[in-house]
Amino acid sequence: MAEIKIISPAENLIEKIADIIMSSQDISQNIIVFPNRRPAYFLSLVLYEKMGKPFKSPECFSIDDFINDIFEKSQSNKRWKNAGQLDIISMLYEDFSEYSIEITGLKKEIFSLDLFFPWAYKIMSDFEEFKINGLKPKDIKDFDYLIRQEDEKLGGALKELDGMREKYARFSQLYERFYDKCEKEGIYTRSMKYDFVAQIASKIDFSKYENIIFAGFFALTKSEKEIFLAINSYKNARFIYTSSPLLKKYIPFKNCDIKSKEEFAENNITIRKLGGAHEEVMQLKKDLIENNIKYDKRTAIILPSSDMILPILENILSEVEKFNISAGYPLKMTPIYSMLESLFNLLSSQQVDAGQYAVSEYIAFIMHPYVKNLNVAGSSEETRKFLQELRDTLSDTPFMFRMDLESFEKISTNEAISKIHNIFIRPFENIENISDFCDKLSNVVDFISQNSTAQRHPYWNYFPGIISEKLTEARSSKLGRVKFENKTAYFSFIKAFLSSSAHPFKGSPVEGVQCLGFLESRNLHFENIYILDVNDGILPSLKKEDTILPFAIRENLKLSTYKTTFDIYSYYFENLILSCKNAHIYYIDDKNKESSPLLEKIKWELEKKNILAEKKSLSLKINFNKHNPVEIKKTDKVKQMLAGRTFSYSTIERYLNCQLSFYYHYVLGIKQERAISDGIESRDIGELMHEILSLYFSRKIKVKFNLENKKDLEDEILEIAKSVLEKKFPLQIGLEDYMIKSQILKRAKDFIDFHLREHIDCEVLSCEKDYHSLLNIDEFKVKIMAKIDRVDKRPDGICLVDYKTSSKYEGHIPSNKISDEDLKGEILDWGVRCGSIQLPLYIMVYEDCQKTKDVFASIITLGSKNIMESPIINRNEIFDKAIKIAIADILKSDFFYPPISEKFCRFCEYKTICGRQWVKEEN
Repeated sequence: MAEIKIISPAENLIEKIADIIMSSQDISQNIIVFPNRRPAYFLSLVLYEKMGKPFKSPECFSIDDFINDIFEKSQSNKRWKNAGQLDIISMLYEDFSEYSIEITGLKKEIFSLDLFFPWAYKIMSDFEEFKINGLKPKDIKDFDYLIRQEDEKLGGALKELDGMREKYARFSQLYERFYDKCEKEGIYTRSMKYDFVAQIASKIDFSKYENIIFAGFFALTKSEKEIFLAINSYKNARFIYTSSPLLKKYIPFKNCDIKSKEEFAENNITIRKLGGAHEEVMQLKKDLIENNIKYDKRTAIILPSSDMILPILENILSEVEKFNISAGYPLKMTPIYSMLESLFNLLSSQQVDAGQYAVSEYIAFIMHPYVKNLNVAGSSEETRKFLQELRDTLSDTPFMFRMDLESFEKISTNEAISKIHNIFIRPFENIENISDFCDKLSNVVDFISQNSTAQRHPYWNYFPGIISEKLTEARSSKLGRVKFENKTAYFSFIKAFLSSSAHPFKGSPVEGVQCLGFLESRNLHFENIYILDVNDGILPSLKKEDTILPFAIRENLKLSTYKTTFDIYSYYFENLILSCKNAHIYYIDDKNKESSPLLEKIKWELEKKNILAEKKSLSLKINFNKHNPVEIKKTDKVKQMLAGRTFSYSTIERYLNCQLSFYYHYVLGIKQERAISDGIESRDIGELMHEILSLYFSRKIKVKFNLENKKDLEDEILEIAKSVLEKKFPLQIGLEDYMIKSQILKRAKDFIDFHLREHIDCEVLSCEKDYHSLLNIDEFKVKIMAKIDRVDKRPDGICLVDYKTSSKYEGHIPSNKISDEDLKGEILDWGVRCGSIQLPLYIMVYEDCQKTKDVFASIITLGSKNIMESPIINRNEIFDKAIKIAIADILKSDFFYPPISEKFCRFCEYKTICGRQWVKEEN
């Protein structure tokens, strides 16, 4: 019989194994099997340190490698092949589609690989779990009974699920036939290998070995238990476990002397509650410095969440000479994956018939760092320049929501844009199958690797190569020949395939500080451990089982559940803490996160002994107090520049509302980029209506209106409106935009009704015309201008009309509460209270330019239910003075001052610059 040894967590498992091996006559005649690969690296190092010279190593395996080794040796005379993930999915999709359709509930006419792909992973996972746990098809056929039994427990709640029993009947049939087909074709999955080895374990000849050691195992599958029980009969076998109260429930051997629970009080445990990830990293760095930690293999940083790898790398490990990161980093979090995702979004936006792409997605793609830094125009710098110019041109082109590639090439100033299109976009306009798609995608990745700055990045330069390997795997699989009808299905497929992959950073397994994932730290001993993100949902990550089987059925079949997962994490977490000299545990406490139940258990044990392990943590010195912006000096050069500009109402009104906004906009020239959307926005509606009305009334200059030809007038404006809309939007974008276009047409017709009702005696003198004038302000002759939407000659005089797409006119007219006394005060005070100076300025400029008097003005609002006109605004000396005082202040004052009121800060594009970003839009 084998020796079964249970050691204390404080004992070094690797050292124990090394001592056993060292006492053997021939070190190489030993087999050591661990749950994972990492302990083998540390064992080799310990043996080397003990031997002090090179030696012939014992055979060290992870359990997977051990099973593969035995299987391959036993099958050396037979032809067989490994079953890849995609090959299994191909079998389920093509060879067993009838079963897959019934199991998934997908209708035959919509059964496609992109819809089936997530289901395939569930079916494959369940089947492999059945197989590794030795379940036979007859065991699964009892589902009908189990469902009925569970239904009775739930009071008939499952009766509503039509076809459930039939679904599981097909599930068991597929299970049987799937593995039958695998065996006939000589295809072996991981679980099939385990099942095979479990059947032959008692017949394997291990007699030449001095020791066969299985160390550090906890919860086993049925196949693993059978293997262990079979090897237990060998005299040279040893099983070494680390003690825990949980071990008795999971150890496969009877009558084992398991020690009582270990005491946490003997360990130096520090627990820190933190406010967020940034604080967590900063606290870790502070603790490492204060504890004078040596950055060698005696120290481990444990990362249960891969999200923390990059912050740790940038803020801590970048200053360390030697380190090893073995925690898996998801491909979906890498820049190369985000570039592919950006490309997929662009390709998905294509309208097949028109061959046009969404401009917003096109801009997002060419602005990706891996694309805009391509060396396709002589240098990366030249590529950035011309792509930025193209982006600016597209941003300044309203209503251009979709374009074909040729149109982008015409707009661009550089011929290299065609090369980008030929590499990244045009090849995907026709895709034959998955293999063809992967080939084209590999060309894209290779081009990025060779022609972008990606290769210079110290962390990401090898990720393109990893993605290329995954694409080769997909191309070479049986799924390679599958063709999708919908192009976007290719993108969905490859995203699902790549996003499930994670790869470690490169590093020495045993040199320097170790940065490990939680399960990779199993059975390793360190003097100092620092465990981050010990939060509920992260450690342990107890997600609902992604399985077809309900929890009750899994329990009945004795399969693992979330309870098993919790026990595994609990066992290794507690033993990790108990094994080290100093344990530092960090968790985030906020409205979305709380500490892990694993940590709460330790805290409770310590508190019962009056031990306070939770220490005061670093508080980041961040001042969240509000502060007001400061004034900005107005230099002589700035004053000279301002004296030479032409002033419009928008210029003066911006100054009255906020002098700092004026400074940022007109002096520094900081302009907010026009956002590119995929549809018509309210801003676009205003521009369209202005153009329609301008075109219409430009035909009606000095033309008399009458009610008799109302129908003709309506038809004419509708014709103009349709022409404008067709020109701006040659393609229909969507239902929402169709409705907006319909509203624009209706509003154009409504305007004729309004005009004939209110201004039938009106004579239009001009449309969308600029008027200029000079204004004497002390020693300055200031140029002012007004772009007036429409000038009417009405029975009572000349009226200047401005269109507004808003529903109310109040915000667009001057205030009647400003007096001469107000103008004697501070401009910061009365400037924001005088209302809009647009119409007073228009009147001033027009009267001076046209040498006329008694001109008045009004606002016509187009956004209200019924088109309305504001009260008539006449010339007012108070506003003439206000305009002159404002311009004089712009030219002569020494500072640009921040506004007293926050009224205009809510929607200001510069509030993050001046410091008033705390003023919310909803206030």
